[in-house]
Amino acid sequence: MGTITVTVPDEHLTRLAQRARDRGITVEDMVRLSLNDLLAKTDEAFNQVVDRVLEKNKTLYERLAR
Repeated sequence: MGTITVTVPDEHLTRLAQRARDRGITVEDMVRLSLNDLLAKTDEAFNQVVDRVLEKNKTLYERLAR
């Protein structure tokens, strides 16, 4: 597992710490969960774009396959 250091404005750190406290977890865990969520959404968005492109060009791909 890698380690990163990120500088954030004090206001963001305060808000992040409060949200973590509200959930009974550490700031580090809150950041990990948020990062996992962000990466999962990125994959979902990418897959949706690929699906749209494939559907939009379906007829073309079928003609090319003949």
